Amino acid sequence: VGHVERYNPAVEFVRGYVEGRKVISMVSRRVSAYPWRIRDVGVIMDLGVHDIDVMRYMGGEVSSVYATGGRIKNDRYEDHAVISLNFRDGKVGVVEVNWLTPKKIRKMFLTCEDSYLEMDDMEQRVDISHSEIPREQYDLYNLEMEVETHSIRLRREEPLRRELLDFIGAIEGGRSPLVRGEDGARAVEIAEAALRSMETGKRIELE
Repeated sequence: VGHVERYNPAVEFVRGYVEGRKVISMVSRRVSAYPWRIRDVGVIMDLGVHDIDVMRYMGGEVSSVYATGGRIKNDRYEDHAVISLNFRDGKVGVVEVNWLTPKKIRKMFLTCEDSYLEMDDMEQRVDISHSEIPREQYDLYNLEMEVETHSIRLRREEPLRRELLDFIGAIEGGRSPLVRGEDGARAVEIAEAALRSMETGKRIELE
């Protein structure tokens, strides 16, 4: 299964960072201009399925899906959507995708109990911010909040190359690849639930 973003060094770093931490929410933006090469699916199956997989990879199983969106430049398939994911452990994910934005953006933002992360898939960079409010601070209208941000630039690698090497290694070593068939099926199930939610206007519960 070709969920190439799992092989992005930024995704790999963030997954390691959040392991053992309490994640409150994940918000992603994957937008770009209209790709005229895509004829058989809409933006959810083309772009949204990748962030759905990344969020599931980082946050566990999804319990329900609600989505809105529509068609502006495409007569047959949706070209913009916002997908809300509820996870079994209580965290929330929001995936924004469209083919309407002239600027290509591939970013994800994670709010943790003790920090805030900004992940740029294209730049393969992660910014981690921490903040503290002095205990003696009483003026809630003029908080003197101290924010500390660390920018982490990872060694740039081609995710597709890493994906192919993992597949080869799985075949040669008789092991499971990073993305299993079950992972691909689950991501498609969640994306299909988002499409049904758009059609019905209802939240779709998943087993």
